[in-house]
This record gives sequence, structure tokens and C-alpha cells, in this order.
Amino acid sequence: GQTILMVTHSTVAASRAKRVLFIKDGLIYNQLYREGRSDQQMFELISETLTAMANRGEIHV
Repeated sequence: GQTILMVTHSTVAASRAKRVLFIKDGLIYNQLYREGRSDQQMFELISETLTAMANRGEIHV
């Protein structure tokens, strides 16, 4: 198979992926897997994670 790596700041674009990595200060901060979730569910999880990253808070997903 083939793997495509896309770097984006677009929550909408990221919500279409099977796997989303969040990188902060050069380290993997968190990752999400689609696991049957809809684009809308992924969008919400990505948004929650980005908010937690911005607030330096804990992630509860």
C-alpha cells in the first residue's frame, strides 16, 4: 500500500484522515484513529485536542 503524509492546519482537511498525529515541540503530543468515526466526529475530536494543546490541558478522548 501507499502512505500519504499531509501537513495541515485545517481541521476540516484533517478530519478526513484515517489517522491524525498532533506534534508539539517536535514530539508527538497525541494521535487519533478514525475507528469508524464520521468526518464530523473526527472534526470534533481534533478541535478538542487542539483546544487542549492551546490551553496546555489534559486530553479526555
